[in-house]
Amino acid sequence: MPEETNVSEENQKADEPLKVSLDGCVAPVNMIINLGSIKGDIYQHQSDTAPAGELKLEAGKGFGNFFREYRNTPVVTVMLALAVLETIPENLFTRICGLLDQSLDRTTTVKNEKETAGKYYSLTEILNIINAEMVNAVLKRNGMEMPIRCICYSEPDYAEWVRREIWSDYFEIKDAVAEWALNLREDAEIRNMIYYQIVNGIAALAGLDYVYAMERFISPIEKPWKADCISYVVRVLEELHDRPAYKDMVEQVMCQWLKRNEGYWRIAYQIYTPEVCEEWKKLLRKKLVSVIEEDIAGLQRKSPEQQRQISRGYLIVPAHINLSAARLLALAVNDVFKKAAIHPEQELIIQYFLYLLTEDYHFTNDRYRKIALVDVCNDREVRIQIRPMLWHAWESKKNRDKIFGVIRPYLKEMTCEAEWKYMEQFILTLAFTGKPKAYQDMQNLLEQCKCEQAAAIVAWLDRILRERMKKTNDKENI
Repeated sequence: MPEETNVSEENQKADEPLKVSLDGCVAPVNMIINLGSIKGDIYQHQSDTAPAGELKLEAGKGFGNFFREYRNTPVVTVMLALAVLETIPENLFTRICGLLDQSLDRTTTVKNEKETAGKYYSLTEILNIINAEMVNAVLKRNGMEMPIRCICYSEPDYAEWVRREIWSDYFEIKDAVAEWALNLREDAEIRNMIYYQIVNGIAALAGLDYVYAMERFISPIEKPWKADCISYVVRVLEELHDRPAYKDMVEQVMCQWLKRNEGYWRIAYQIYTPEVCEEWKKLLRKKLVSVIEEDIAGLQRKSPEQQRQISRGYLIVPAHINLSAARLLALAVNDVFKKAAIHPEQELIIQYFLYLLTEDYHFTNDRYRKIALVDVCNDREVRIQIRPMLWHAWESKKNRDKIFGVIRPYLKEMTCEAEWKYMEQFILTLAFTGKPKAYQDMQNLLEQCKCEQAAAIVAWLDRILRERMKKTNDKENI
């Protein structure tokens, strides 16, 4: 979501004397003066407050009167758009509001009781009427930052309040807003710039009514596990699952989906948390084991190009987004490893785990810098369970080389010690297996990395080794 940029301290102080009484309270003359507000902009060259006699939007006060006053005017259009998206870039503002007007025209029939034909509202007047403002913001996309201007409510709780009012009492408007929000998700130009706001807005609407959300936002999607839909479906279901009143119903749906043969399980996997019901946990872990076993069987008979596609995305990407899913994935691989009866079978499973580890590294980016299958070792229960599998992998030079084929470039990308601190438990697990050779192998491979962070890890490991040896000697002396 775009981040607001603070105005300078000098400008804030210059604005402090500009106070007048509005409706019995003290407020700045220019309602746009606020952290992040644009100063000296063309929008501020018009009147500073709503026209005399005009109603203003005030949370908790007379929403019905306000809505009747401005129905079928741009005031309501902007109010509704901001209630859903919360932040609207200036360059998309006209298009977004125009699409909402089209949906309102198609789905509503009741006309405004007050004559509004021909009445013109400037943007400044609209913003003041609905208690909104123009602000400086930063658009973050593809690793780049772009300064933009956005429109948002001046008070953060206004958006939620308007959503609740519309969803509880204004059924025609409710359908129009839902239609418009779904259309925004399909609009390439708008989606490419504010997809995060669109999905979060739909999720916020979904949280107001479970039945309506499932019928309107989820059920119409033919294959919700597909790449172009899953992040949206997951976000909506997460919002519903977070509501205590809907939690059990969402979990029932997830359990039903996990029993189906189609890709619905991917949604349950991406949403998974340790707090879900036991049936969800068991079904999902069983499904992951089944998928992993199919992948391992496929590794033996498919071409290298086909092998590269196995589990790509639908196992690793959710693990990056959701550490709980990564932990369950590691445990599922370990379940398959424990079932293997002979060494060749175990080695094949190790190769699969290292394949996932490599894919895991390839999916790291500026937003998700951690390797998920390394991070899972910070959970003590998971670490203890998968430790025999990691030790088995570390015994083979071929496997050690594969592990450091991932770790070596990863360490070279790091710029400070803080970036590898999360790897400590993973490194300790491999270095201290009870065999001195394991430690020496770790030290040698780190020294071969020839980078600053690898050298820092070697020094850290040396301190750990000395401390352990000292404790051992102290016990022997006792």
